[in-house]
Amino acid sequence: MSDPAVQLLALLNGNDGVPLTNAYADEHLSYAARMLEEWRQQIEVVSPRLRIVLVGQFNAGKSTIVNALLGRSIAFTDPFEATMGIGIYVPDVMEFADLNRRGRVERISVTKYSELCSQRAVKDVDVAEIHVLTPVSYELVDTPGMSSLNEEHEARAEMALKSADLLLWVIDPVDLLAAQEGAFLKRAKEIGIPIRLLLSKADSVEVDEIRLMKDFIQSRLGYEPDDILAVSAESHTGAAPDPGISALAVELERLTLQSESIKGQALAAKQREISDECERIVRFLLQRNDEETTWLGAELEFIGQQRATVERQLLGDLDVGVRHAFQQHLHELLPSHIPTDPQVVADRCVNSFADRKLTPVLSKFLVTVRTLAQEVWSQQFAVREDDLQDQIRDLMKEGIRHETTIEFLNDQLTHLAKRRDAVHDTLAAQSESSEGPLSPEVVAVAVGAAAALLAGAVFPLVGGVIAAWYLNSKRVRREDRHVPSASFEVQALREELIREFSNEIASAAAAKVQPILSEFLGRTEKEVLEIICSERYAGRSRAEIDRTRTALRDLQVELSKLESHRVKV
Repeated sequence: MSDPAVQLLALLNGNDGVPLTNAYADEHLSYAARMLEEWRQQIEVVSPRLRIVLVGQFNAGKSTIVNALLGRSIAFTDPFEATMGIGIYVPDVMEFADLNRRGRVERISVTKYSELCSQRAVKDVDVAEIHVLTPVSYELVDTPGMSSLNEEHEARAEMALKSADLLLWVIDPVDLLAAQEGAFLKRAKEIGIPIRLLLSKADSVEVDEIRLMKDFIQSRLGYEPDDILAVSAESHTGAAPDPGISALAVELERLTLQSESIKGQALAAKQREISDECERIVRFLLQRNDEETTWLGAELEFIGQQRATVERQLLGDLDVGVRHAFQQHLHELLPSHIPTDPQVVADRCVNSFADRKLTPVLSKFLVTVRTLAQEVWSQQFAVREDDLQDQIRDLMKEGIRHETTIEFLNDQLTHLAKRRDAVHDTLAAQSESSEGPLSPEVVAVAVGAAAALLAGAVFPLVGGVIAAWYLNSKRVRREDRHVPSASFEVQALREELIREFSNEIASAAAAKVQPILSEFLGRTEKEVLEIICSERYAGRSRAEIDRTRTALRDLQVELSKLESHRVKV
């Protein structure tokens, strides 16, 4: 039974990645993880004796009942909240008290312990194990009150409750079944925790009232009449024993004889509680996992769309820059008349192509990519922010009916600001870095490689286009008798040649630069997502999210098998 709990705790505590309690930052999840760990630990608590734990509201009379069962006044009683730590009373042939303060144990006499209790000098004691000479054969565990004003006291009571083989739930008739008591007692009944309910201070109410209280408890919680005892521990003495305490003592001795059976029933109940707690946590985690996946998918889409827009615009800027540069360059190189040898013109274009224009244009573009990317991204964020602000203003004019929508839009503005900061920080960090796809060394090599490839590819392009121009020009001159008109046609062909050549060069340059640009923007996109995820889900990646979902699904299957087996048994 504990295997699924161990696996689940490994996920929650981050033995396989980011702790889910950190990733989801949820108080209820952290509390559930702590409770599951406590239940799991208490299964390993094994005592040779039957361990009977008294639980109930503070000042319900638990310590007084402990003294009555022990046959002597050891546990401290007070009209106010008396028990602050766990008191474990162990039958022994020697008497002493071991006081555990945050792991440091001090041994004192039982008399000294009673004195410290009366002086309220044991507030810092987590657990006191008191060995006493007593006729009882079981361990009694006294706990601080549930619904205590002190959260630490209540936590100690809950921890002791989980270690019980048998619970004695002490109910004050004045505060009959507070909401918390009712909820727990119903749950205890469902999972089968061995329990007896004690109506304390029975001498303060009439017999008819006790009967009505028992009927109320039975009808509300489903416990049998034999499970409910009315006791008056304060009036119990050896000379004048209280019938309720006497009956309780007899019942506890009877149950002690059935210790193995009672312990088995308690263990099964704890295992059931662990299993149910695991199921609750797994369902919760799967829901959060779905939310995480949806959120991450939306962020991936949003940042991905922005990255694609940035890349398109930057490649567009490169295309315009290259075409403009080469159009000017070709105007200088190409003669305005029909060339006598088009090959000479082609050679001239190729020779000046890489050295004079391509390398400077590509270098300048790649060096300024970070700045350009920041400008384009900032423009997109500004447009989106203006749109959200406009929507908020329009809704506010319509009144309070759209309060929820306005809150959502303001939340979107907050997320937008975080994304913008993440982009800015990432680009700034990459500007300071000497590594990455746009480092000076990489840019130099990339530009050189692109220029060499384009120079090799442009020779047949230039030669072919100029040869076609040469032939077309001669044809125009032959067919047209009017020189001015022919000159006009030649000029038109020349302009068309410049446009076509510049367009081809720009497309080729963009094709060579795009892989470098894509690598840079892809790295930026990834780092931006990591920053955003770190703020929301402790930086968990899609792979980690998917692994968590798979592990949770597997746990669900294991838990369903355990439940099926338990039903058959």
